[in-house]
Amino acid sequence: MYIERARLFLEKLDASEMDRFVRHVIDHFKDAPEDVDERNEYREKIRKNIRNFINGANTSKSNIEAYFAAIDKLPGRDTISVLSGIQLSWQESMLKSALNKIPSKYFKHFDDENIRDEFIKFVRSSLSICYDERKTYFEKNLTTFNQFLEIKKSKK
Repeated sequence: MYIERARLFLEKLDASEMDRFVRHVIDHFKDAPEDVDERNEYREKIRKNIRNFINGANTSKSNIEAYFAAIDKLPGRDTISVLSGIQLSWQESMLKSALNKIPSKYFKHFDDENIRDEFIKFVRSSLSICYDERKTYFEKNLTTFNQFLEIKKSKK
C-alpha cells in the first residue's frame, strides 16, 4: 500500500519536478561518473529504474531509500505525507517540510504566544525584505539574506 502511494506520487510529478527528483537520487548515491557521457548514461539508467518502479517492478532497498530521501528534498514535499496518503496544500507541505528540518530545541519556547507571534512576524518580514516580482531577483535576495543571517555571533 505504501509503495503504491510512492509510485502514484512519482507518476504525478511534472517534467521539471522529475528532473529535480532524478538529480536528488543521483546525489544520494554519490557515485555518479565524472565523465559527461558516462554521467548522462548513468542519469538515463536512474530514470529507467524510476520508470520501472513506477510501473510496478520490484526494486532494491537502496533504490527505495534513495527515492524516499529524494522526495524529502523536493520543495514542499515529504515522504511521510506521501506514504500516508495525506494530501496537503503546497503551502502546508512546504511548511511541514521546513519545520521538520529545524532541530526541536528551537521550539521549546513556542508554547508562549508572544514568541509564536514574533516568529511569524520574523518570517513575514524576511519575505517582505527579499521579495521582488522577478523570480531570479527574489531568489538572489533570499540567498543573500540567508548568507547574512548565517554570520556567526561573536563570542563575548
